[in-house]
Amino acid sequence: MKFSTNNLVPLLLMIWATQLFIGNLSVAFASNLYDVVINEIAWAGSVDNANDEWIELYNNTKNPIDLSGWYIEDDITTVYQISSATIPPKGFFLIEKNESAVLNLQSDLIASLSLANTGDSLVLKDSTGKIIDSVNSAGTMWASGSNTTKATMERINPETSGEESSNWNTATLTNGSVASLSSSILGTPKSTNSQTVSTGIEISLTPSSSTGQLNEVKNFSVDVNKAEELYAYGFEFIYDPTKLEFISSEEGNFLKKDGKNVSFMSSLVNATEGKLLIASSRLENPPTGVNGAGNLFSISFKIIADIDETTSIVFGPESFVSDVLGQQGAKYDNATITNPNASLSTVKNLKAVNGESVYSIKLTWDSPETGAEKYIIRRKSPSGSFEKLSETTEKTFTDQSNVSTNIDYEYRVYPVIAGMEGDFASVIAKETRGVVADIDKNKKVDGRDLEKLARSFGELFAQSNYNISADINYDGSIDGQDLILLGANFAKTY
Repeated sequence: MKFSTNNLVPLLLMIWATQLFIGNLSVAFASNLYDVVINEIAWAGSVDNANDEWIELYNNTKNPIDLSGWYIEDDITTVYQISSATIPPKGFFLIEKNESAVLNLQSDLIASLSLANTGDSLVLKDSTGKIIDSVNSAGTMWASGSNTTKATMERINPETSGEESSNWNTATLTNGSVASLSSSILGTPKSTNSQTVSTGIEISLTPSSSTGQLNEVKNFSVDVNKAEELYAYGFEFIYDPTKLEFISSEEGNFLKKDGKNVSFMSSLVNATEGKLLIASSRLENPPTGVNGAGNLFSISFKIIADIDETTSIVFGPESFVSDVLGQQGAKYDNATITNPNASLSTVKNLKAVNGESVYSIKLTWDSPETGAEKYIIRRKSPSGSFEKLSETTEKTFTDQSNVSTNIDYEYRVYPVIAGMEGDFASVIAKETRGVVADIDKNKKVDGRDLEKLARSFGELFAQSNYNISADINYDGSIDGQDLILLGANFAKTY
């Protein structure tokens, strides 16, 4: 049943946090390589403001670590100093350029971040100057993240090197965090990254994907796996209140399966749809925990409006789990609901890879369930509009239309059914070969590229002299930023 405990839940969470951390854990001062890592980087800012930059640290250990005197070296010459702070076990530490960079989360440190879109060298050192972690120490282009979508750069495995480009992923999920003007952040500040290896306990919404239509009630099981001495949890669920309405929650048996007393609470934040808090704790002092896998609780939502394509229920950034010692890291798996009618007329399995030749991207897909007469392919322009590239009766298309290196291109493929365009499927792809700023596509950056940029300098997208290949950062204008990128790559070859 739904009931209101709006003031009680935050108070209990505060009490739990105090009890779990005071007197149970000793703070670690000495640290080893990868004990704390640079886990996520918002180097591109946000769609609201390029200055919405932030860096997230993650504690790989099961002990709190004193960060007093620690610092991050940015390209060696710039230092972001941590004067006094502690990062919780399996927890996060958020460094923001300004407090509004992540508007709905409190920063742990404000620092004068200045992260270049062309890449920085970041080195995390402890108070003695010992290197604990490093990312992109060569100062080359960022391994992932997007200046187009403003998606963050997320570490995949926090326990292995941040120098390996394969250990980074462009964020594909949001955890409900918003930027300075309240737009959604494509990233996961202070919570598990979009695609990360499981380093411990796993929390999942089941089913992770399903179909649903107007007025249908959807039931989800929230399950735990790989629990070790699980003592308490507090989950924040974020969903679209224009699509879904919270109906009820029902406690599961996992935390009380050994017969211990448990407190379970569920309430909408401020009695308003869109954010749901659910918390539970074993009433044991000193704490004892539960191991293994099982059901924590179930929740139900009603679909109150037509779903265009999909809508999501995600674990928010305030979600946590605790064992008998304190907060622990967890991997969270969200859930999506898809409109089955929309999916019938959408192409399936849309994928994008590097094409056969340099400076090309190849798309492949399967037919929608209804079949299709042909397909229309569109690509997102620097202005945000989707420009038509081609029509084809095949289920593949290679884009060789002014494709540049290290740009996130968003494609949409529309099936044409009975003369009408169906619902599109989309994919984001990046050409990883070639050379940044190779405007004439001859696999080297030289004076000819400088000349071509100069002939378009000052032009905006859709103006007569605008050259999309000279718009090196793909932001719709050919300006000093593009000139800087050309200079940084001048004389490089592929």
